[in-house]
Amino acid sequence: MTIKVITVDNYTIASILNVSSNINSKILTPEINNQEYQYLFLPLDIVNENVTQYPLDTYGILNKKKLLFREPITGEQISYVYAKKHFEIATEQSEHTIETLSSKLFYLYEIKNISHKYKNSIFTNLKSKNVNITFPNSSTIHIISDDITNLKKYAKILSGMMPNDNFICKIKIPKELSVNKNGKIVNNITINNDTYLGMTYQISQILKISLNDIKTTVTASENDNNYINKIFFTFYNFIPNFITPFLFKFLLRLNKSKKFSNQVLEIDNFYNFENYFFTNSIDDELSIDSLSKGKFLPKVNIIGKNKDLKGMLKSKINIICSSDLNIKSKNDIIYLKTSSNKSQAGYRISKSSYELLNLENYYYEVDTTGLILMADINKNINKKNLTSSAKSKYSDYKQKSLDSFDAKSYKPTLPKLPKPRISFNWPIRAKKQ
Repeated sequence: MTIKVITVDNYTIASILNVSSNINSKILTPEINNQEYQYLFLPLDIVNENVTQYPLDTYGILNKKKLLFREPITGEQISYVYAKKHFEIATEQSEHTIETLSSKLFYLYEIKNISHKYKNSIFTNLKSKNVNITFPNSSTIHIISDDITNLKKYAKILSGMMPNDNFICKIKIPKELSVNKNGKIVNNITINNDTYLGMTYQISQILKISLNDIKTTVTASENDNNYINKIFFTFYNFIPNFITPFLFKFLLRLNKSKKFSNQVLEIDNFYNFENYFFTNSIDDELSIDSLSKGKFLPKVNIIGKNKDLKGMLKSKINIICSSDLNIKSKNDIIYLKTSSNKSQAGYRISKSSYELLNLENYYYEVDTTGLILMADINKNINKKNLTSSAKSKYSDYKQKSLDSFDAKSYKPTLPKLPKPRISFNWPIRAKKQ
């Protein structure tokens, strides 16, 4: 199903759709149409070519006034997008609408004409993860926070002066959305991330999947053995500054640099069609580093054709594999090869892309958005009937109960001990001598 026009009540949603899809958005609420521009954090490979964007290549961790850590961003690169469009006001609702049920308020302040050496970098703090400081070019700084006091503090540190309230932009980012068709709710979308970067990034990914099939409910999960990082992020502020860089280096090596950076930046999410998502030892064996179930395919260019791999996905389930294989399946199959296999049928990709996908050992089932539904070893490919793999092959009731537990509504208290019961015989009489 192709959605051509959609009405929305949030400028951020309209902007995301404008820069990442071919959907024409109309605004339901005239007041929010006064915004002239917006900055968004999106995956680099979903941004339209004609959009002004600033790829981010390094990230940093702040503690008060000090930059403790600065490292390259590994894996899927983040694009900082400048979105500017005056959307048409909808006189009536179209067939498809997106309604904001709850939102979170952020503040953005832009510092111009200030020379710095952090071009294409993004800095964040770990204490409350409520600030993103972006350096899109060598003379501009953007500070975004959900706390206006915190924003002003960093603005004064970076510019030497207190910002004028009139130049601080307010931005509402949806936390919960409903997708409606002909006035009836057909889907609900919940955003789990809390930072401006994490929320805009997750919204773009979920809308990419949901609007492909508006009845499909997508769950974003971060269940990827990141509990050690979360404990450290909670308590690191009590650790002396001269020790923390060594601990950062340790976590980089323990979790691999890509996982660590993506968790710091709040973009390490799995996307799944189930109510819960978990990993176990079997899943870990079948995962190819970042290319596991719930992740998106990287951008892979097809040599000799003006398109990439994601542009060739046509069916709900597409099998991507090496041209060395011979697959028996009713699903669409995309065979890939390198220049060394010219005699074989299939599309040619670079050797580095072939090695990144590890096609000598693995094949994938993906949907039209590039979401990986399953990754498995090649020797298993003809041992089963290849149908939809959106449902999990494993069950773990203990993990299911943990994943569905809502910690936000849980208030830990000490157990109440029973009061001692002391009985007396009345009246109390003195013992006889």
